[in-house]
Amino acid sequence: MNINHSLVQTLSWLAVLFCMLAIYLLSAQPAGFSKANSKGIVTRVVDTTVKLTNAISLAICVAYGATEKGN
Repeated sequence: MNINHSLVQTLSWLAVLFCMLAIYLLSAQPAGFSKANSKGIVTRVVDTTVKLTNAISLAICVAYGATEKGN
């Protein structure tokens, strides 16, 4: 259990550092270029989140023998 806590804490700090780095890099660019980059990053994050969420939902449905989410 202690290893899981350490892993979660480490991944959380890495996410914080990644966000700080992204903000720093995007703030040093002209507004139009920064907006385009930000939109691209947000689109990738949302698409990845949707794919992961659907994959997890499908895995749960398969594990419990359901053929549809409502079953």
